[in-house]
Amino acid sequence: MDELIENLKKDFSGDTSYLSGVNDGMYHLLRSLEKTVEKAKKWDELDAKIADFYLEDESKETGDLCDIGEICAMKFGYHSTLFKN
Repeated sequence: MDELIENLKKDFSGDTSYLSGVNDGMYHLLRSLEKTVEKAKKWDELDAKIADFYLEDESKETGDLCDIGEICAMKFGYHSTLFKN
């Protein structure tokens, strides 16, 4: 998928004034697809971090829901000091 996006970006990079109709739609679709892939990667990273809190071995202390919430908030761009008392 990444290779396909990179190839499409090369095809549509630079001056886009010549694009019209279907080609213009493809250009905007490509940009939208690129943003969607970036968001999906961030969600996958967040999923991996949260999964660390739910280990099979419950004897290890991994944190609580507040820690998970703070990780999520930071991933969305909120500064962690907002959550400290």
